[in-house]
Amino acid sequence: MSTARAARSRRVRRPSRMFAWVTAETPIVTYTILAVLVLLFLADQIARGFLTNYLSVFPIAGGPASGPDVLHQPWALLTSMLLAGSILGLLFNGYAIFILGRQLERFFGRQKFILLYLISGFGASVFAFLLDGLVTSAIGAVFGLVGATIILARRMGGNQIVLYVTCAISLVFAILFGSWQAAIGGILAGGATAFIYLFDGTPARLQRARLLLIALVAVLLVIAVIRAFVFAARS
Repeated sequence: MSTARAARSRRVRRPSRMFAWVTAETPIVTYTILAVLVLLFLADQIARGFLTNYLSVFPIAGGPASGPDVLHQPWALLTSMLLAGSILGLLFNGYAIFILGRQLERFFGRQKFILLYLISGFGASVFAFLLDGLVTSAIGAVFGLVGATIILARRMGGNQIVLYVTCAISLVFAILFGSWQAAIGGILAGGATAFIYLFDGTPARLQRARLLLIALVAVLLVIAVIRAFVFAARS
């Protein structure tokens, strides 16, 4: 009896083959964002645009008849970054997230990267709300990744020509699809977040970086609240 127990205790549990490809360097957050974009895109096609109307940031004066504007669906300031938009938007946003997201996630780490994506998307939505813009896809968050990549490349001394060209092409794409406000907000929020991340080092600098991130989110939130009160006062 004791021999059998000893034999069982010596058995080594084999790792699951299903997740054998996942390592510390695997950009799980990037792949998860891409999966969410694809799934919501397919679901929205089946629902005939219901998710786009319900999860997007629409300007106050130009909201769709089938859905309320951003004042009546404030959650859209966060959910809009999870939408792909059209099939062209899915290809563009998915490609940009796949290329930039993997590099940023491996450099900053998973937790910082997902925070970067969230702040970028939130900043894009707030600027769109502030400037009567429209956000029906993750393009604002994508611009946040572009801004973060530019900050990182300048810090590391890399060649920024390709990044600037990519940013210019992306801006043209955003203008054509009516999301230039989100592009500006995203690139500012993403660049600011990446710049704050570079304060990491000693515990004192890490604490300062955390406070700056909290202040950045607080400023964006205050802008959104003030804009909401201004609209409410006019109506």
